[in-house]
Amino acid sequence: TRAGRIHCEIDGTPGANDMPGRLILSTTADGAASPTERLRIDSSGRLLLGTTSGTSHAVSSSNNPLLQVESTSSADYARASFVFNGNTAVGPGLWFAKSRGTSIGSNTIINDGDQIGGLFFHAADGTDKHSRCAAIEVKIDGAPGANDTPGLIRFLTTPDGSAAAEE
Repeated sequence: TRAGRIHCEIDGTPGANDMPGRLILSTTADGAASPTERLRIDSSGRLLLGTTSGTSHAVSSSNNPLLQVESTSSADYARASFVFNGNTAVGPGLWFAKSRGTSIGSNTIINDGDQIGGLFFHAADGTDKHSRCAAIEVKIDGAPGANDTPGLIRFLTTPDGSAAAEE
């Protein structure tokens, strides 16, 4: 009986100097006899939880998120939690940041109107999940400068009969 397993597999078609691979982490649930896959990192560098391949039903035709969480269980609803346990006034959070640079770690100044981050809500419409129901966006609202980044928050919803969210 195994308690867990970490293994690599070929992920795609190997070439002359190419061996695409994936890393799989499996654990054994209480009362189970063999490990079940819990997460995988595929050859595209995506971290997949609850699925064994990048979703073919992405929420837009042009994205390929690095973190993909899928579930069919009402025990987790594909949700994530962030909990901080500490004797301070600070709580958990998500950080969104943007640079106009083209390399990791760059600090190239952003432009007026740039989107800094957003929360986007999509629903299946019978054909795909490309239709956006609502969004919350944060954008730059003015000329940025050193330690000066004016911003705005936009709340958008999609009216009946439309596929585009409006402010």
